[in-house]
Amino acid sequence: MSTNSWQNLPQEPRWTKQRFRGLCLRCCLFFLIIVAASFAITIWKSKVQTQPLQQLIFSTDGTLTESWFIEHVHIPWQKELLSIDLGKLQKNILRFSQIKTCDIQRQFPNTLKLSLIERKPCAKVAIAFKGQRKLFLVDEAGKLFKPINYRKDFVLQLPTLAAIPTHLFSKGRIVGFSAVSELLTFLKNNAPDLLQHAQYISLRHFDPYLEKKWQVVDICLRAKFTIQFPLQSMEEGLKKLKAILRSLSAQQRKSLKKINVALTHPTIEV
Repeated sequence: MSTNSWQNLPQEPRWTKQRFRGLCLRCCLFFLIIVAASFAITIWKSKVQTQPLQQLIFSTDGTLTESWFIEHVHIPWQKELLSIDLGKLQKNILRFSQIKTCDIQRQFPNTLKLSLIERKPCAKVAIAFKGQRKLFLVDEAGKLFKPINYRKDFVLQLPTLAAIPTHLFSKGRIVGFSAVSELLTFLKNNAPDLLQHAQYISLRHFDPYLEKKWQVVDICLRAKFTIQFPLQSMEEGLKKLKAILRSLSAQQRKSLKKINVALTHPTIEV
């Protein structure tokens, strides 16, 4: 006795000549695509590799110019674009301390694109080096760098730093300077006349290892007249200073030697 089921139904063979030919055709087509793509990539690479560097796209957010850059940085002109060591080139560029970051990209077939970000100065300082005093600019993080292509009047109007303890210099940077930078920005926005008339900003009593409420700097307006200013509660310090100056006569102001507004109760020396 036979039982009807799907297993008893006649079925087409699993493999037929037509299916086999179709599979072979698809495999051949796939193989041809792979070969063609590989050949195209090989041809493209061979053409690109033979292209020497001929153009430079230069951009920066500071004072450096393309002509200065080409004169002072070795550009591997006529070298194959893919064979240029970008890491080595970047290291060569960053030896100029004014340059903060440098992004380099290849643009085929024969171009390098360079984008620079420069340090933004907020003060200047003269440092003795091998018997000579050299001028450096200081950015908001305390990094010292040699100025390139800055106008003389711009450098002159920057606040001058002085009396910096030697132990605050570390790896070309002033330790803890960001707190001083915040004060300079505050004075620039709220008391520009005070900053303009300051002969220099002394860091003699600045200690970045103390709590910020104890950190102070000396603003020296003229010979033997100093304002000791706090790096915390700067608005309160400025209010105290203005109140003291308003309460003094012109003759009394001339005899001032020191005003300390970093204390809870300000002190005056004449």
